[in-house]
Amino acid sequence: MVKQGERAPMTRCAAAAFALSALFLAACGGGPETPYEPVEISAEDRARAERILEERWTPLPENWVWRAHPLADGSGALRWGYGGNLQADETILFIPGFTGVIEYYTEFAERWAADGYRVAMVDMPGQGGSVRGSRNYEKPWSNDFDDYGDVMARFIDATAEAFPGKLTVIGESMGGAVLANAAARHDTAADRIVLHVPGLEINFGATPRWVGVVLAHSVAGLGGADAYVNGGADWSLDWYDAVEDTGCLVPPERINIGYALTALNPEWRVGDATFGLVAGMLASGGRLKRAEPPAIPQPVALITADNDLLVRNERAVELCEGGTLGDCRHIEIASGHCLAFENKPSQEEFYAAVERAIRG
Repeated sequence: MVKQGERAPMTRCAAAAFALSALFLAACGGGPETPYEPVEISAEDRARAERILEERWTPLPENWVWRAHPLADGSGALRWGYGGNLQADETILFIPGFTGVIEYYTEFAERWAADGYRVAMVDMPGQGGSVRGSRNYEKPWSNDFDDYGDVMARFIDATAEAFPGKLTVIGESMGGAVLANAAARHDTAADRIVLHVPGLEINFGATPRWVGVVLAHSVAGLGGADAYVNGGADWSLDWYDAVEDTGCLVPPERINIGYALTALNPEWRVGDATFGLVAGMLASGGRLKRAEPPAIPQPVALITADNDLLVRNERAVELCEGGTLGDCRHIEIASGHCLAFENKPSQEEFYAAVERAIRG
């Protein structure tokens, strides 16, 4: 029995995982990082990127307007924009996922504009053209999802104030986790919430879940929050001439649009996931699970992918169907986690699911 004020002893397995995390951290090194310098691309790769965008990239709507939303603490601003039907009484606000930038989702903007909606999109802090962190340009702006939630809640309210009518806010992947955090902790002015493949819990693959959880929290707690997971690194140009088995329905020429955009625009680059980011995501999802229902006052649509290998959908589905998210409808579509670059049938299922969420 553990007496009050004493720390519970570790199990052998937890102790082993903690020791493993310490060894991993030592292997990563704890010294100061070298100054950040963006990767240079060759003239050949530049020409290839320009050709890909000319042939395959869909521009934003012609009436697209760029804006900056200053953060409350004066540390920087969010890059955002809007277009489409500016007289519409329905606005769709889209928040991209991890490493995402508005320009990845131009087909979404074009489709919703064609359907008669006013469309707004925003780069999260630490991504795209929005404010960056002070530790390393390509690493997360914060490891605390409450920080993201606070910023995005204020931005959602500013969007609702700027545009009359109804506001549907869509968050994808990490953007979905941030949106869930914002909507659960703040009384936002959104009328509807759509969580698309929300990153409430990572898919650890063949690694037992508890090992992944302990490893992430242990490495982050031991000072390795900024270390990349799985030997990751800053952005690098890695053309997908043959798509690996990511579970995404992605033709190679389409995912190369993302590489072309970031190759030509180094200010949009984001590195791989860090231990701090994973630990922060797990902590935020865990708090949402423990929240007293309903955690989100607005109607919620949860859209999951039937072949998602990057996030673990079970937690989100449990929160939705168990009532923790409040008035929540779960819609599963045939896709993977990379919808911005997936095939047209997958995207059509997504558009239809969003339409169902809006129309009720």
